[in-house]
Amino acid sequence: MNQTEQNTNIAATEDEIDLIELFKVFWAHKLMIVTITAIFTAGSVVYALYLPNIYTAEVTLAPVSSDGNSLSGGLGALGGLASLAGISTSGGGDTAANIAVIKSRLFIMQFIKENDLLPILFVDIWDSENKKWLVEDQKKTPTLQKGYAKFTKSVLQISEDKKTGLINLKIDWLDPEIAAKWANILVAKANAFLKQKAIAESTQSIAYLKDQINSTSEVGIQELLYKLIEKELQTTKLASVRKDYAFKVLDPALVPEVKSKPVRSLICILGAMLGGVLGCIVILAKRALSNAYGRDIEA
Repeated sequence: MNQTEQNTNIAATEDEIDLIELFKVFWAHKLMIVTITAIFTAGSVVYALYLPNIYTAEVTLAPVSSDGNSLSGGLGALGGLASLAGISTSGGGDTAANIAVIKSRLFIMQFIKENDLLPILFVDIWDSENKKWLVEDQKKTPTLQKGYAKFTKSVLQISEDKKTGLINLKIDWLDPEIAAKWANILVAKANAFLKQKAIAESTQSIAYLKDQINSTSEVGIQELLYKLIEKELQTTKLASVRKDYAFKVLDPALVPEVKSKPVRSLICILGAMLGGVLGCIVILAKRALSNAYGRDIEA
């Protein structure tokens, strides 16, 4: 056996001895480890039981694309004019922009205001009997901006599957019926909001294009401007008759029967593991201090 092999065997033997010694130390202080583990386990159980049940209502959506034809190929230099008029020449809907609208402060704050959600979002400081906030400092009174922050952080989730293009909208709330109600109303309002926005923009664009027609005498330019007006009229007509303007509901939200969180068993398991690890760390720390100062530190 060469020197390298001997060194390897010696190191392995020392590691084995260290592990045995470490086990003996833990076993000698098993009562402390069990006590700390029990305390953390009990604490995690109390914490898990304290957490309220949260229910998740989900809506599956498909983006609705525009049926209009792209005009970008035939506009040439008028592409810039179309942009000034607020006209999209690419055809098709912008899913990312529509999702951004749902997440926007303007939309969410309007949704909260119309449905009077502040007393529900901040129910812990709302006196339902006297219809007033239970705050001494008026600066702590919930506002639409505070409602927006809480709604987007704790209640609303929107995700898009890049492969399928489908959109999943989730509402997390304490009451399963309210969660389902908010999810369905939010989608309906999003479609109505985006529809009104599209009609308003098209109407404004048409007025701008008519002014441009009146200001030019070139027949070719006038024909292209009329094409743009026709496109905007189609957009307005389509928006007026289409119920699901931006998002088609494939699977509406149902009242969830099972809570989505918290996972109390997992919280208790993690609490017990954390207590066991902390107990071992305390024992190692006591042993290290004992070795450093040359005296025993009793448990």
